[in-house]
Formats: sequence, structure tokens, C-alpha cells
Amino acid sequence: MPQPHALPPRSPDEDSRTALVAQILALLEHSVSGWQLPDTDWQRLDAPVDALTATGADSDVPTLRRALVQLQLAAPDRITPMTRSAVVSAPTRLRERVNHLVHTLRGSAEGSVPDHAPGSTDEPRGARDGGKPTRLDG
Repeated sequence: MPQPHALPPRSPDEDSRTALVAQILALLEHSVSGWQLPDTDWQRLDAPVDALTATGADSDVPTLRRALVQLQLAAPDRITPMTRSAVVSAPTRLRERVNHLVHTLRGSAEGSVPDHAPGSTDEPRGARDGGKPTRLDG
């Protein structure tokens, strides 16, 4: 007999999608804030950012995996030749696109989390903590 507040079981694809979105979010946030790359290397982020912007967290698992691999491959090399071009922070346009994408992906990811835990009262999240909202952005 199903419980009245039980969530339907998640499929392996949903679990994979959730894990991939979390990895992509972490990598995107780190890339624009911490990476230093030659100007031309920043262009390697355009394809995965474009693909993710087009479909967001609703992307199928293979698309999310491809985007994650492309982002990982765009990361700075640990060992660089001394003749390498000067490195710079992410261009403003890319930072804005990535920030918008992170916001979109976070919103999609948060939308899949129920507002109420199974068996909980009708209080919104954070209401039992003295009315302080729960921060999900770190």
C-alpha cells in the first residue's frame, strides 16, 4: 500500500541527470571564478554553454555527459609551456552567459526538490527554523 506522501521512485536516468547537473554547476561556477586561460582558450566553453543554454537541466543524459566532458577538457592544463600566451580571467560576456546558465540550472534542479518532506506538516522549508529561509546557494 503506497504511503500518501511518498515520492514516486526516481529512475536511474533522473539520478544520473541530477548528478550530472550538480557536476556541471560546480565546474561552471569554478571556471568563471577561478580559471585563468589564454584568450583563445576561453572559446572552448562556448559549445557546452550553448548546448546547455538551449536545453538546460531538461537535457537528456548523453547531452549532459557531452557538455560535462567538454567543460572538463576546457580546464587549464596543470603543466604549461613557458611560451604559452598570457592568461586572463573569463571574458565578461562569457561570465554573464555562465551566470545566467548557472541560475537556470539551479532553478531547474531546485524545482525537482519537493517543498515538503514526506510526512512533514504543511510548513514551508525553513519555517521550522525560526522562519529563516534555507539557503541553497552555499
